[in-house]
Amino acid sequence: MTGDPGAEALLDAVFDAIPSMVFVQRASDLTYVRANAAGQQFHGLSEAELTGKTVFDLFPPEGATRLHELQTEAASNNRSVRVAEEVVVTQDGLHYLSGQIVPLEGAGGQPGLLLTVIRDVTEQRGLRATSVAWSDIIENAEWGVAVLSSDGLRLERVSPGFARMHRFTVDELAGRPREDIVAPESREELHRMLDVVLERGHHSFECVHLRKDRTTFPALVVGSAVGGTDGSPRYRHISIQDISSLKETQAQLHAARVEAQRANQAKSEFLSRMSHELRTPLNVILGFAQVLQLDELSPGQSESVGHILQAGRHLLALIDDVLDISRIESGKMALSIEPVAMGDAVEDVLKLMQPLADERGVTLTHPSRGCGCHAFADRQRLKQVLLNLVTNAIKYNTRGGSLVIECADDGARVHISFIDDGIGFPEDALGRLFVPFDRLGREATEVEGTGLGLSLCKGLVEAMGGTIDARARPGGGSIFTVQLNRADAPALTGHVDGGHAAAGRASRGVVLYVEDNLANFKLIEQVLSRRPGISVIPAMQGSLGLQLARDHHPDLVLLDLHLPDMKGDEVLQRLLRDPMTASIPVVIASADATQRQVERLLRMGARAYLTKPIDVPRLLETVDELLGD
Repeated sequence: MTGDPGAEALLDAVFDAIPSMVFVQRASDLTYVRANAAGQQFHGLSEAELTGKTVFDLFPPEGATRLHELQTEAASNNRSVRVAEEVVVTQDGLHYLSGQIVPLEGAGGQPGLLLTVIRDVTEQRGLRATSVAWSDIIENAEWGVAVLSSDGLRLERVSPGFARMHRFTVDELAGRPREDIVAPESREELHRMLDVVLERGHHSFECVHLRKDRTTFPALVVGSAVGGTDGSPRYRHISIQDISSLKETQAQLHAARVEAQRANQAKSEFLSRMSHELRTPLNVILGFAQVLQLDELSPGQSESVGHILQAGRHLLALIDDVLDISRIESGKMALSIEPVAMGDAVEDVLKLMQPLADERGVTLTHPSRGCGCHAFADRQRLKQVLLNLVTNAIKYNTRGGSLVIECADDGARVHISFIDDGIGFPEDALGRLFVPFDRLGREATEVEGTGLGLSLCKGLVEAMGGTIDARARPGGGSIFTVQLNRADAPALTGHVDGGHAAAGRASRGVVLYVEDNLANFKLIEQVLSRRPGISVIPAMQGSLGLQLARDHHPDLVLLDLHLPDMKGDEVLQRLLRDPMTASIPVVIASADATQRQVERLLRMGARAYLTKPIDVPRLLETVDELLGD
C-alpha cells in the first residue's frame, strides 16, 4: 500500500463506502484477499472469513462454475470480462449478479490480482420483467389506452390496441386532436365527461367512437387524471373497450324479451278467447241441463241429463285447468298464503270424496286425523291439490283397494303422503308423471281424465313454496308426498256464521239482461222464471242496453262482455257514470274466466262476476241477494 497510515485508512474507508460489491482475488489461485462492506454483507461473512476462499466455497456448483470460468478468462487473457446477470444461489434465495472483472497488472506484466465489482440486480430484473409483461399485455390487449394532454384536447400517446381499435397506426394518432376519434354526436358529452374525470380523479362512461374509415362503435371509457405537485392537471389518460358485441347481445336480449312478452300476451289473449268460445256453448248445454233437473223427470231422463252435466263439467274442468296452468307459468296466479290446518283440510276433502270411494269400493283412511299440523298455503288451492290427488288415488285404484293419507311435521316442513295400493305406474314413467296431457298410456282405459291434474298440482304446490314427489310402491300402488312450509297454529278468534242471508227470499224486480246470444238469453229467462216476481228485459246490443237502463231503471243489470257494438266494460263504465243508472247493481255474466279479467271488472264497480257456463244455483243466490225483500 502507500506506507502512509492516514492515506491507507482513507482508502479503506472509500473501499467500504462503495455501494457495489468489491472483491480482490489472487490471479494465481482465485482466492479472495479483500472484500468491501457490501461484499461482506452479501455473503454474511467478515473479510477475514472470506480471505482464502474461492467462489466454490461460497456458491453451489452451478453458479460457482460459471463465475470461476469468467475469473479464469480475465486472469488468463489479462483483460476485463463482463458479468452479465449471472445466476447464483445463496441462503436467502436466487440472485442475479452483474458487473466487471478487471485484472490488475503485477510483476512481469502478468496480472497479480483480480478486481471484481458486482451489483445485485435481482430486483431491477424483476421490475424489468414485470414491465415487459405489462408491455406485452398492453401491446396485445383488446382494449386500448391513451394519454391526453393536460387540457384533454390532444392525444399524446396511445397503445397499439387503441390504434387498432380506431384503425389508425400509433404514429398517426400521436398529437392528433381528440375529436378525430369521437363521433360528432358524442363530442359534447365526452368533453363534459372528461371535466368530470378532472373533478373526481376517476370516472367511467359510455361514448360513441369514430374509426379512420368514418364508421363508429360504442365504447366503454374509463378516465383518470394525474395532477402535478401544484395540484394542476398534468395529463388525463383513458382506457377504452369496444362494447359492440355487448350492445348486440343486449339488443338481442331486449328483442327476445319483447318477443316473449308478445308471445305471452298472445297466449293470454288466445286462452281468454278460447275460454270464451268454449264456455259460451257450454253455458247453454249445462244451463238447460240444470233447468231440466229442476223439473220432474223420469229415471231414464234424469240419468241422461246427468250424463250431459257430467260431460259438460268435465270439459269445463279441462278449460279451468288449462287457464290455471297458464297463470302459474306466467307468474300471475293470485294466492292468499296463510296458516292452514292440514288435518282439517284432509278431512274436508275426504268427506267430499267419500261417495266416489264408496262407488269404487275403495277404503279411505286418515290415521293422523286431528293432527295439529299447520302449513303455509292458499286454502282454496290446497283443497284443489288434495282433491286432485285423492281423486286420482280412487280412480286408478282397484275394487277393494285402499288409500291412506298421513300427515307429519318435521319441524320445518309438513309432509302429506297419499299411499294407495292401486295400479301404480312404471318406474321408467316417473319423469313423465307431471307432464301436461301425458296420461302414461291410460287413454285407452275407461278411467276419465285430461292428463292435466298432476301437472297442475305440481305448479300449485311449487307456487305455495312447497314440493311434490312420487314413487312407485313395490308390488303395486304409489306414494305421492306433498311438502309445505310449516306454520304455527293461528290464534283462535270468535266467529259468527251469518248463514245464507238470501236463502228463502221472495225476490222480485226487473232484470235487464244485455246479451247478444239468443240461446243464453233463453237460458237466463228459463232460470229466472223460477222467481215469479222477476221480469226480464232483453237487450242484444250495448247501446240498446244503456238506453233501456235509463228508460226503465231496472233493479239489476246482467251484462255480457262480448257485445256486437261495444265492449261490455265500456257499458259498465257508462252505467256507473250516468247519475240515472249509477245506483243499479251490475252483475257480469261472461265466458271470460281469467282471474285478471274478473278482478279488473270487480274493481271497476261490478257487484259480482258469474262465469259461463252459468252455475244456476249461484245465479239464483246472487239474484236473491241483490233483489230479495
